[in-house]
Amino acid sequence: MQALKTIVITLGAVLVAGFGLLVYGLTQNWHRATETAPASRASGAGWAWGTVPIGAAGERIVGVTPSGDLVVVQLASEQGGSRLVVVDPRSGRVLGSIVTGGQP
Repeated sequence: MQALKTIVITLGAVLVAGFGLLVYGLTQNWHRATETAPASRASGAGWAWGTVPIGAAGERIVGVTPSGDLVVVQLASEQGGSRLVVVDPRSGRVLGSIVTGGQP
């Protein structure tokens, strides 16, 4: 009977300690989501606001997909071809283009 009491008390202590570690871990991550942005970001420095020419005449945007720090824009042309354009939204630069519907 003494062994059973010891096991119950030990497992109870492990359960309380584990719950305490869970709460501690959650509180450590919550403060990161509420931090203020660095001064360079808060003032808008480093962001390119304006027009970024990515499509030619006769092309339309089919889809926009974020990929990490980049944005991939899918364009479709009236002739049936399509291409993917990779844009860096921080600098406003077009990094590259991949033709997906053209002739090999």
